[in-house]
Amino acid sequence: ESKEDENPVRTLLNGILEKVKPIQYDTEDISTRIGAEERGPYQNVFLQECDRMNLLRDEMKNSLEELELGMKGELQMSLRMENLAASLELNRVPDNWAAKAYPSLRNLADW
Repeated sequence: ESKEDENPVRTLLNGILEKVKPIQYDTEDISTRIGAEERGPYQNVFLQECDRMNLLRDEMKNSLEELELGMKGELQMSLRMENLAASLELNRVPDNWAAKAYPSLRNLADW
């Protein structure tokens, strides 16, 4: 095994990326399927939640891909990337993700 495969941060990073990459809520399609006549407050909240999850997913995906490039040496490691790596290593939800999510006291694995 190479040294890269043994890095717990890289393993966690790849695992999370694998889970979040396919997630994408197409709110326009969902809105069309609901239809204007059936759209009420609950449906509006649902669509808002889909938008919020898309924002969180984008932040997670982009920051993890950036960190991956930094760990490969293709980008210079920034403070933001170092903080993300430290959060992953310590099983904490990174601050930039938490800012786009609902408040939670859970650790990263349970989040």
